[in-house]
Amino acid sequence: KEEVPYYIARSQHGWQYVAFALAGLQFVVPFMVLLTRDGKRDAGNLMIVAGIVLAMRIVDYYWLIAPVRRIARIVDERSRSRAFAHGVLQRRLAVQP
Repeated sequence: KEEVPYYIARSQHGWQYVAFALAGLQFVVPFMVLLTRDGKRDAGNLMIVAGIVLAMRIVDYYWLIAPVRRIARIVDERSRSRAFAHGVLQRRLAVQP
């Protein structure tokens, strides 16, 4: 039950593309490059792969945190708008005899 909101938040509003990029650039691309003998022997290739993996780790940490913050902001905005609408409705009912 607790995991469902976690995955829903990360499968909407463009975050699903980040998830695919993480899977592709953290695993598939390094795996394919390092699968070849030339990819492992060339220091330039290794530096590029290491840089990609490092950059994607930073994106991974952001992906773990950012969608939750966005949802919290949306929930906060909705609760504020509901409170405002409730207050307006109460004032209108209080004014009408």
